[in-house]
Amino acid sequence: MVDSLHEAKKLEAARAAIDEADAQIAEALAKRFRAVTTVGAYKHRSGLPAVDEARRQAVIDKAV
Repeated sequence: MVDSLHEAKKLEAARAAIDEADAQIAEALAKRFRAVTTVGAYKHRSGLPAVDEARRQAVIDKAV
C-alpha cells in the first residue's frame, strides 16, 4: 500500500509537470502568433510578399 501511494504521488507530480509544460508551450505559441501577426501586418502595409524564401530557409537551417 505504501509503495502504491508513493507511485501515485510520483504520477501526480509527473502530470503536474506536464500541465506546466503545456501552459508554457501555449504561452510561447501565443507570443509567436502575436509576432507573426505584427510581421504580417507590416508586410501587408508595405506590399511585401507573405513568404520570404531566404528567411524561411534560414529558419529551417537553424532548426535542423
